[in-house]
Amino acid sequence: MRRHLLSAPRARPRRPRIRRSTGIPTPTSPISCTPWGSTGRRITTPGSARSCASDRDPDTNFAHQLHTVGIYGQKDYNAWIGKIMCKRMYNNVDTDAAQTATFVRNQLDRDSSTEQVWQFVGLAVDYYCPEKRGDIDHAA
Repeated sequence: MRRHLLSAPRARPRRPRIRRSTGIPTPTSPISCTPWGSTGRRITTPGSARSCASDRDPDTNFAHQLHTVGIYGQKDYNAWIGKIMCKRMYNNVDTDAAQTATFVRNQLDRDSSTEQVWQFVGLAVDYYCPEKRGDIDHAA
């Protein structure tokens, strides 16, 4: 019997392989962020000592830090504001921290407080332009 040339076999997504006896993920499966397996034993596979925060991209880490200070919004939008803020500082569009904070205030939600604006500026500098930390600290 001939197979039709246009029909290709369907590829099924691979499920993570887990050792049934211990519940420990095998090296080919993604490692969860919790250091404890389903059996309550500590996972000791290579790379399992990493924290969850180090597994995320910087934009996700930045968004989580913003959530701790009460600034919510779309992850990509907040990251974009932070990156543009740093670009403005590098290109000397904003010559001091007050101008940077004014730019951020105009981009954030209108209900954001002055404290939240400065927290955003501080966190964005930490994540996207740590070389400019001195400029922000000088303003404080």
